[in-house]
Amino acid sequence: MSLTSQQLIELDARLVEIETLFREGASERALALLARLEEEDYRPDGYNKGLLWLLKAQRAIDRQDYQPAIVLCQEALELLGGTSLNHRIGRLQLLLYKGYAALGDLKPAEAAARDSLASYRRIKDRQGIIDAYNALARVYYLRSDYPQSAEYVQEAIQYAASDPVQKAYLTSNLGRIFLLTGEMDKAEENLRRSLEISTAERFLPGLVADHLSLGYLYLRRRRFAQAEAAVEAAKRLAVEHGRKREEIIGYEYLGELAFEKQDFVAARTHLERAVALAAELAPESALMSQSWRRLAEVELELGYRDEAMRVAQKALDLAHRLSEKSEIAMSHRVIAAVFLSRGEAVDARRHALKGIELLREVGDIFELGRSILTFGAIPQASSGLGDQKTLSLLQEAEDIFRRLSDSYYLAKCHYVLARYFHQHDKNGEALEYLKESLREFRSVGDTAGAIKVNDFLKNLSHNAIERALSDDNEFKLFGNFVSGSEYSNLKNRPLDTLFTLLVKKLRVDRAFMVTTAQGEEMEVIAGYGVDDHLMEQTTKRFAAVIRDRAVAGMPLLVLDSAEAPLLAGLVSDKPADVSCLLILPLLLSGEVVGYMYLDRLIGPDGAEASPFSQKEVNFAVGLADLAAFKASEYQKEKLLEDNYRLKAQLLEKCAFPNIITQSRSFMELLARVRQIAGSAMAVSITGETGTGKDLLAKAIHYASGRRDKRFISVNCAALPESLLESELFG
Repeated sequence: MSLTSQQLIELDARLVEIETLFREGASERALALLARLEEEDYRPDGYNKGLLWLLKAQRAIDRQDYQPAIVLCQEALELLGGTSLNHRIGRLQLLLYKGYAALGDLKPAEAAARDSLASYRRIKDRQGIIDAYNALARVYYLRSDYPQSAEYVQEAIQYAASDPVQKAYLTSNLGRIFLLTGEMDKAEENLRRSLEISTAERFLPGLVADHLSLGYLYLRRRRFAQAEAAVEAAKRLAVEHGRKREEIIGYEYLGELAFEKQDFVAARTHLERAVALAAELAPESALMSQSWRRLAEVELELGYRDEAMRVAQKALDLAHRLSEKSEIAMSHRVIAAVFLSRGEAVDARRHALKGIELLREVGDIFELGRSILTFGAIPQASSGLGDQKTLSLLQEAEDIFRRLSDSYYLAKCHYVLARYFHQHDKNGEALEYLKESLREFRSVGDTAGAIKVNDFLKNLSHNAIERALSDDNEFKLFGNFVSGSEYSNLKNRPLDTLFTLLVKKLRVDRAFMVTTAQGEEMEVIAGYGVDDHLMEQTTKRFAAVIRDRAVAGMPLLVLDSAEAPLLAGLVSDKPADVSCLLILPLLLSGEVVGYMYLDRLIGPDGAEASPFSQKEVNFAVGLADLAAFKASEYQKEKLLEDNYRLKAQLLEKCAFPNIITQSRSFMELLARVRQIAGSAMAVSITGETGTGKDLLAKAIHYASGRRDKRFISVNCAALPESLLESELFG
């Protein structure tokens, strides 16, 4: 129907009233009036139709019906484009920007924001200019061009200088941008400034938002006490003033805070409260999907895998309905973690990669880095390309957290990189990343993280020894895979040659080999890089340490000597000089016959030596089998030498030159003994007690051809007559 002039005036007034309500934030009243206006079946044209389409576009944006909103904006711009109504044209262009930005189409979104800025500049509309700069800042924020985004916000702040509330709002936005770029000091400075303005102006939305943002900042910086105080302050204000949305976010942040403190029961309580409140306020909103996703992470940590999967899937489904790419991505990450806990690596990998892909589109580099860590923890099904992809992603995460100056997640990233290199038999790289991880965990005061790194460091050494002792050790052929004759040929090599080979192959700075026998002190049989005086002290220290250790019969690998100062101080009074060391027992038939010690020192420039690789440990353990035989041979040779020495002593005591006599008759007797000493005849010596019969018998034995045999004396008085006859003449 056509409208009378009076009706047009009335319609114009009603449209302006609805427009004013929208601008003042009274959306519910504005929507109610707009619905009543539509029910009256007015059919405006021209200017009024353009204004009505603007209001309908506003409603569509509020309802997240972005595609219809874009169409309405374009139609309204055609109707108003030829007019001088720059104020309404600017608003339409801003609504058009919101529609495109919500759909992720940033190129037309940027064009609409720039057109809006031009429209508002024509009429010098300060608020419109601020809104347009804010829109441009958000476009570049979504593109992850945070410096340019911050520049646009700062432009907006210049226009808002005379409006404290607007300035507080923009300064808070700037703080959140710096939070994402990892410029934590700048972020805190701006958020605190915004909080001061909001407090002075009693601007409640700013107060609540700034407390929440500061709480999240402190959470990221792991200043947990300050984080809790800020979030509790925000939640208290939200509850007092009925701001349900901020109250829900407060419970989410408290849940995340408890999660980071590993108080998972408290985290579950907070997040269940957030879920309950979100179900009442907005069950189909991002608040609900975020709360579910965080709750799923907690359920997984508590060991409830099925419940974690159920809740994470609900979060994912809702995020899909809302087209919230960021929440979709993070829900995929949680689902990947659940599959990983079940040992289902293929599904875990698929979901993790999907989350990473989406977060690249969103541009949230912090969450991208976290998702890469989840992917990096998944065992790879094959080597080669897949492993290279994992390494490339982990290095990207390392770069992200370094740029964000996030020491905590950098520590976690280095820990995952250490595990990656350990799986690929690169213990040198693994150890370097573990040391970095340990230093970073300690710098942020994370004791649990430091303990985890230390445990893995011990496992690294333990696993290297286990593999070296297993049949997979290619160098175990020394003791396992050769025949007796072949082994005889191998062990004919001199001990010095064997020891020199070991020193050369393992590129050690100091080494020594000792033998030991029950009830005897250790004796050095080979050494390198240690002088005699120091070796004497070292042997005593080494013997004391070995006696005190329950694992004296097992190889001992110390990849980081800082964690074992007692062992690092065996060869030196300066344990800090030692980079890594290896102690090997020499086993023969299960018995320890000696030990080998090997170490590498820190360089003159302070550079740490490369730790022993798996192949080097394998070689040393394999060679230790052969060294055990050499040590045993050494002990046998020493026993023979002792035997010869004792016999020589006996000869000295018992040979003729040592029989001192001046008796002519005894000297004649010795001459007769010399005549018969070399014969095989039996000799009978008689005489009174104390005349030297035993001495003479020994002299005959040690002068005869049987001198290398044992001399056995028998007490005849102790034998019965029948047995004596058998012993002497049997």
